[in-house]
Amino acid sequence: ETIRLNYYFDTESTIPSEYFDKISASFLHIMDFYIAKGAMDKEQYIAWIKNKYQKVIVDVLDSLDNQEITKNFLDDLLQKSKHSLPIVRLASLKITEALVYKLEERFLTLLSDVFPYIS
Repeated sequence: ETIRLNYYFDTESTIPSEYFDKISASFLHIMDFYIAKGAMDKEQYIAWIKNKYQKVIVDVLDSLDNQEITKNFLDDLLQKSKHSLPIVRLASLKITEALVYKLEERFLTLLSDVFPYIS
């Protein structure tokens, strides 16, 4: 059974469904690693994910207050996400997704640039 991202975040997503398995697998792999190390159990991991995710969202949204959302901004966000921890990469994806949803269709192609870096 595949665990979808909305299992963790209780949110609807506009990311095409074929990407869910890849992202979910990434999170499950990380979860298995932490649990195997004895660092945290599944409930702690999910709480940690949610906390990290929300903090990244808040930080980025705070910085967006007076900033025009442009293609350059999105490109910069995607570029930074390539070199970040998986949770930050995913949060960047979710933020970008939310922005893209409100912008033109052509920005959807930016999302595909990030997926190869999620592993």
